[in-house]
Amino acid sequence: MSELIPILGTRAPDRRGDVVFIHGLNGDPRATWQPEEQPDRFWPNWLGEDIASIGVWSLGYSVSSFGWKGSTMPLADRAVNALVLLETNSIGTEKPVVFIAHSLGGLLVKEMLRKATYGSVPEGEALAEHTRGVVFLSTPHSGSNLANFVSYLKFLLPTVSISELNTQEPRLRELNSWYRNNVQKLSIKTQVYCERKPTPAGRNWLGQLVSTIVVDASSADPGLAGVTAVPMDDDHITISRPERGGMLYKRIRGFVEEQFDQPLPSTQNAAASRRDEPPTSSEGDVAIGGNVVGGVIVTGDGNVIHMGEAPPDQQGHPGRDVLPDLQTLVNTLNRLLPVQLSQLFLILQVPPEIMPGTGALHGERVIALIQWSQSSTGAGLARIQEELDKILRSQ
Repeated sequence: MSELIPILGTRAPDRRGDVVFIHGLNGDPRATWQPEEQPDRFWPNWLGEDIASIGVWSLGYSVSSFGWKGSTMPLADRAVNALVLLETNSIGTEKPVVFIAHSLGGLLVKEMLRKATYGSVPEGEALAEHTRGVVFLSTPHSGSNLANFVSYLKFLLPTVSISELNTQEPRLRELNSWYRNNVQKLSIKTQVYCERKPTPAGRNWLGQLVSTIVVDASSADPGLAGVTAVPMDDDHITISRPERGGMLYKRIRGFVEEQFDQPLPSTQNAAASRRDEPPTSSEGDVAIGGNVVGGVIVTGDGNVIHMGEAPPDQQGHPGRDVLPDLQTLVNTLNRLLPVQLSQLFLILQVPPEIMPGTGALHGERVIALIQWSQSSTGAGLARIQEELDKILRSQ
């Protein structure tokens, strides 16, 4: 179950914008943001008191359903659910919004923004245009040192195996690459903070003996130009519970206030920057992972390729082979039965660790296939078209 809890100022029609707090694994829309049994230190309240004319909300969702593999609510689905919930409450539809996310909540924010940019969730399309800033508190962006993180998670979710979590490391890197390549185009400002104290594994005497840095500095740093991952004298839990007079709260308060003092970019300019070409209303436009719009492919490294061109080679020289009609290819892939799409994966020998599982949405699997095909190790679009034709002829 997901819920959007109004904290302060949310009913004011003339408010300048909204701030949404998003907790992480084993979190709670209230308990995450205050020390135990100290409701007077619930700092989303402070933000609403200290910054004039803003609405403050806290997003809550069922952590037990936030699985990574074969569960009822994987990250991609949770992002869709959250986008619809925000749109239902008119968050990010007309007014600017800033997200403050702890731990895995930061991954949820990035996935929401990616889906909003793709246009795959109509209810969330306006969110990317109205998101001004994101604050990440100990979010495992890269998974570069997931061993400690996984060890800690086993205390929280014993049913989640290390192998299940480790298979997600390539997807964490891919999600972070998308954010890093698109955050400037979307005009989204970012602040990053990381823990520097080990977190006890539990409250009892045994748990106090076992402690670890849950998200280390390298994983907490998304690698954005001009953005410093600020180390804090906190563990994974206390970093989401700052002191009102402390540096962390003061910096976040100043950051949030600064975002609402800036004018929103026009919808047309925001869409153009998001898509790397002027917006268009052509019914023939197609979006692949947000990277193909109006006949343009934006590859993972930011290169722009028009339909009918081949991607440049490793030296940056134009490709020689002509790509298939991408729009037609995507439409055909979207119409495949799940078993046919799985057959295509096997024929192309797509690395299983970078592909969504069979429980993922069909569109997610198509997006991943296209993105992989354009990578340095991918088969290429022409090969996909060739094998797809064979499968369809054999039916």
